[in-house]
Amino acid sequence: MRVLMVSPQFRPIVGGYERAAERLAASLAARGHGVTVLAERRYPAWPKRESFDHVELRRWWCWYRPGVHVATSLLGLLWTLALRGWRFEVWHAHQYGHHAAVTVLMGKLLRRPVVLKLTSSCAGGIAQSLRGARFATILRFLHRRVDGVAAPTRETAREAVDFGIPSHRVRVVPNGVDVRRLMPTPRCERRRCKEALGVPDVPIAISIGRLVQPKQIDLMIQAWALAMAHVREPWMLVIVGEGQERASLEAQAMRLGLGQSVRFVGHQANIEAWLSCAELFLQSSSREGLSNTMLEAMAAGLPVVITAVSGTKECVGETGAGRVVPIGDTDALAAALVELASDPVARDRCGAVARRVVDEGFSVEGVVDRCEALYRDLIGGSKFLGGAGTFRPLQ
Repeated sequence: MRVLMVSPQFRPIVGGYERAAERLAASLAARGHGVTVLAERRYPAWPKRESFDHVELRRWWCWYRPGVHVATSLLGLLWTLALRGWRFEVWHAHQYGHHAAVTVLMGKLLRRPVVLKLTSSCAGGIAQSLRGARFATILRFLHRRVDGVAAPTRETAREAVDFGIPSHRVRVVPNGVDVRRLMPTPRCERRRCKEALGVPDVPIAISIGRLVQPKQIDLMIQAWALAMAHVREPWMLVIVGEGQERASLEAQAMRLGLGQSVRFVGHQANIEAWLSCAELFLQSSSREGLSNTMLEAMAAGLPVVITAVSGTKECVGETGAGRVVPIGDTDALAAALVELASDPVARDRCGAVARRVVDEGFSVEGVVDRCEALYRDLIGGSKFLGGAGTFRPLQ
């Protein structure tokens, strides 16, 4: 198949949906499909065209300045789709909003089926995100006419149907992780992993993500301070990531007297190595899609302590892969930390469940299988190919 992906934010931008889009594109290309990704060219230093893992990346022009960025980006996308969109059998738009609306509109004009990848639920879900947007009525109209929806969780799938997209167009297609690359680390090998990274040989809880307000790292640090007062063994919290809040978070940790029990290590390319030295994964976000870092930690066999953002009840709460706590509840987060930090048997049990959950439902191979089935059903039902269509309902 010839697949066109529309992902306005893409490499070198690093984030959850960007990483998921890149992983999917590369995995489809590895199976022999022709995959091209369209993304914004925000800076002149970014090349107009490049290739990675047999995927072609093309960047459309936009003027990345306040007040004109969105308008110029939409014009650039519209022009690029008009010139090149007809060459592809199916289009896949990542993230809802103005760019997805333009993609759906052009798909109708060029008679190409469009898949929309949802990224989050609740406050970050499709209905809430479009409600306050400019031209909200037009945006909702176009989003409801998308040909297929790839929803990462049952929760996002239900929200898509409630929003007004017919249920037979909605499929549950989660984010996928490379289960062969991410493997549980035996306890006896963690000491060597810690030594290689220059961290003490103590139990480690790890958090991975941008240091921005929605991640609520300040709440995590508060909960850590509460928890460590009730844990006999010395633990260390390793925070991987960069962001505008790093200085204030470091100051908070010092103010709470956490000293060497909290370490900020900045952005790290070798995430697998950091997961290999950890005993526990921790996330405190107020808003999240189906977290890639959570799935990667689960693939590495780590128990999870996480807030009740999109997908966590399904992946963690219902399966026993860790503990899910209410968003913004510092005391509950601290209590979950104390429980698992104090019980290595429970950690091992949750970690084994976490790995099994990812093996059974979130391997990148299984996700690509679902995408291929979705694409084929849409292409088979497309008028421009003359197919009868076999598109199955929500599953």
